[in-house]
Amino acid sequence: MKEKTFKGSGHLVLIGNSPFLPVVLEEISRSGFPDIPQLVILSTIPPSNDSTKAFLKKITVTQGETEEQAALERTSPHTAQGVLVNTYGEPEADEKALAITKLLLENCGVPPKKITLIVSNDTTQKKVYESYSEPPKIICVQNVFTRIIGQSSRQRFLTEVYEELFSFHGNEFYSIPAANFTGTTFACCLRLYANACPVGICTKNALTLNPPMNTVAEEDDYLVVLAPAMQDIRKNDTILPAPDLNALSQTTLGKIPSESFIFLGWNDLCPKIISRLDHYAPPGSQIQCYSCFSYDIPIFIPELKNCSIKHDTGEIFDREFLSNIPWEQFENIVLPGLNFHENDKTYKLRNLLEEVLAERGFANNITTVLWHPQENPGDNFPRGTLSISLIFRMTAQHLFHDEFSRVVDDLTKTTDPEICLNPVENYVNLEKTVDFYTIIEAARNKNETAIGYVQDKKILLNPEKSARQQFNHFDRIIVLSNEQ
Repeated sequence: MKEKTFKGSGHLVLIGNSPFLPVVLEEISRSGFPDIPQLVILSTIPPSNDSTKAFLKKITVTQGETEEQAALERTSPHTAQGVLVNTYGEPEADEKALAITKLLLENCGVPPKKITLIVSNDTTQKKVYESYSEPPKIICVQNVFTRIIGQSSRQRFLTEVYEELFSFHGNEFYSIPAANFTGTTFACCLRLYANACPVGICTKNALTLNPPMNTVAEEDDYLVVLAPAMQDIRKNDTILPAPDLNALSQTTLGKIPSESFIFLGWNDLCPKIISRLDHYAPPGSQIQCYSCFSYDIPIFIPELKNCSIKHDTGEIFDREFLSNIPWEQFENIVLPGLNFHENDKTYKLRNLLEEVLAERGFANNITTVLWHPQENPGDNFPRGTLSISLIFRMTAQHLFHDEFSRVVDDLTKTTDPEICLNPVENYVNLEKTVDFYTIIEAARNKNETAIGYVQDKKILLNPEKSARQQFNHFDRIIVLSNEQ
């Protein structure tokens, strides 16, 4: 392939030989944007035709060494709308990413705010923050993914919620200037839009999701909303039907005092996953780990505050071994994957586990983790499947939505708020038929922001607000909450 040179502006530059590049390209193609900018790819090995065919004339591929200044300059990065540095999955990936970023910032004149840098671990992330007073936007794969696993393994359906929130499928996050409703409290903003759910307020200095309900929108602020498309957001009429106050629940179901988890399998990221889980789980929770190999748990995992942990060896692929586990003691099951290229074994374990549970009449909450870039959970995958590809679909949104990186940071960090799927009885009476405005009001009374619900095991984010529904005991309301 010739060493092509792109001359222009307003384009997106994608740099690196990551095996996850096709995932990013596929997600951009799913965005539905009518005006996708020109994509300029710089890689040593050009991507396959399958991953570029969706863009036709919208893509320019130039072959070259990604760590050479001359090759970088052929992509015109200084005039680009954004630059993605993605070497994840390559040998010495983080070292290459740091070298490329240094050239872009110091030699190619690319402003830091235009660069999105993907790194593997928090050690590299720390290096970047220490090296630059104004660093680029960073996606730390291990940090974000382990936080998502830790949160999702505690709550049924949360994996599917993340799949929609962090991809171009369904609803995305957008920011709307607050100039037209300056002086309005966040509580009043909750009813502003017919087809969008406000979730937070963004100032010049910070984003606050699920802010205090009396927070007032200032002229230079932005309201962050969840909606299918920015151009289709509709404001509500000035006068709306009042929420049905008689339908609001006056009781709250008690939270489970402690939680139980069992890990089947082990990999290098399990200590980080368990540390995240320890943050979210209530005190007195228990974690049992089984793997084919023996590990000295105290060496790998720092002191846990809320969970006790036990590790034993066991033939986790043996039906008899699995059948003898007291599953009634473990509500949550985590299949973390054996290593980063053995998804087939994880599928095999998942299928065997479901057979064993079905034989004994159990329906435990199972979270299955996949590590291979070609695997994208969808209709053909069991509920509760998390693929690392989610991080790279999320990356596509980083390139198009300036506010998205801060939303992701807030939702996945180990401080408030958290996405919770709470019993519907905490919000409305089961015998009542209610619209979503009433659910919004019920959540507001608890200082929470409602963004959807789970009904008959189907997830609906940003539902039609005027549609009336009757819920049952097994349904859930999806909220942003500061109470874990």
